[in-house]
Amino acid sequence: MSLQELQAVVDRSLANASPLARALFGRSHFDATAIEAFVNRVGSATIATVRRDGRPHAAWTLACCAGGVIYFAAADGSVLLRTLRANDAVALTVTEQDHGLMADGRARILGRRSELPELMPALDTASSRGRFVDKDWDGSEWNGWICAVDLERVFAS
Repeated sequence: MSLQELQAVVDRSLANASPLARALFGRSHFDATAIEAFVNRVGSATIATVRRDGRPHAAWTLACCAGGVIYFAAADGSVLLRTLRANDAVALTVTEQDHGLMADGRARILGRRSELPELMPALDTASSRGRFVDKDWDGSEWNGWICAVDLERVFAS
């Protein structure tokens, strides 16, 4: 996805939105460039998935946006990773004080950080931390999974 394609999703989402969503997001909505900057400034997202038994699951994780694509991290053994492997449908939110983004689409598990040497420099540059994901909770090198979202709807203001 490119910034132009992200903008097309934003425009299509607003055109097909309910009256309430248009009222909330129509006047002061972010364009694709502002969405990318916002996601990168915040640096995290809540990703909602569906468990095998149909129950919802939400996980707060690191996120960034590069080239119009929202990426997020999923750790080995996490419920997030297990649910994504069973069902790729996701909803996500990124929030900061008076601004927010909500979106949905399909997640793709791209691979481990170490398996994506061509992608990681772009994600590291986009990340507000200077490196998208580098250390695990115990301080060791992080080699979890990088996922991308193929957005179907997005609203942000």
